[in-house]
Amino acid sequence: MNTADILTLQQWLSPAFPVGGFAWSHGLETAISDGDVHDDGSLTDWLETVIARGSGAADATLLAAAMAPDADHAGLAARAAAFAGTAERLEETESQGKAFTETHNTLTQSDFPACALPVAVGRAAAALGLPPATVAAAYLQAFAANLVRVLMLVLVTYHLGDGVAQALHDLLGM
Repeated sequence: MNTADILTLQQWLSPAFPVGGFAWSHGLETAISDGDVHDDGSLTDWLETVIARGSGAADATLLAAAMAPDADHAGLAARAAAFAGTAERLEETESQGKAFTETHNTLTQSDFPACALPVAVGRAAAALGLPPATVAAAYLQAFAANLVRVLMLVLVTYHLGDGVAQALHDLLGM
């Protein structure tokens, strides 16, 4: 794997890349409010469910499909909209995908149309020399890290969440 490609992917998935991920809790605030998530263990369980059987799994599948040389990005974007499940989730993935695409287009002088975030990331990552499984694992790790940050901000206890990323490594294939 090329170091430059890995660093590019890290840049795209970084909280500093302006996609607005910080603005979305993915339902975590409700889970906290309802008492379903209250510590590292319950957060890990919640994240494992989202990543293995929820929108994380759908996003990883869409991202990998978008990396294929013959990918139908418009069709995948339509599938992402169908998988969204709620208006809020659709707004989340489409607004983040639009922000990602606009920034990526500016950086690379490309002219890709806006689409759901996993399709936009997969489409862009197709130009990198990285396997889809690696890109998907990095995407899901960034997704999980953003949600750990939500927990830390909502509960205002910065020691919570410290062990969650490590606990998710097996699930993410690391």
